Amino acid sequence: MKTWIKPLIALLILLLVAMPSKVSATTNTTHKVEVDDNYFEPKTITIRVGDTVEWENEGQNPHTVTADDGSFDSGNLNSGDSFSHTFTKAGKYAYYCKYHGAAGGVGMAGTVVVMSGPAQTGAGGMANHESLLPILLLVVGVVILYLGLRFKYNRIS
Repeated sequence: MKTWIKPLIALLILLLVAMPSKVSATTNTTHKVEVDDNYFEPKTITIRVGDTVEWENEGQNPHTVTADDGSFDSGNLNSGDSFSHTFTKAGKYAYYCKYHGAAGGVGMAGTVVVMSGPAQTGAGGMANHESLLPILLLVVGVVILYLGLRFKYNRIS
């Protein structure tokens, strides 16, 4: 076996052991919606399946966060109170304040859009491939090591 093969194998094993692994492809996130006097901010929010929305009453008056379809209802939220709901299915969820709005987007109302499927794309339409970075680094490291060792042992021979 050539002498440069052993260090290359050792480096590969070291990099594979040290490489971070992702147990879960997605991380659930909590998104904040401000409940103020007579409006929700943002009015429409887009999230992923499994994410949570937390509404916090930052206004002076009591409010509610009530789904048009009845799937969630905060009850009375006084100033400083908050309510959270985790969305487990993709879809469009309209909601309103019972005191200052009505179902169907009337008055104080908002919408949660819940997306499923692959990660959203960023600028330029490229998907977020952060999980490929360790593999790319491994490949680059192996190529550099191979070329360095090949150059070193070819000069000596």
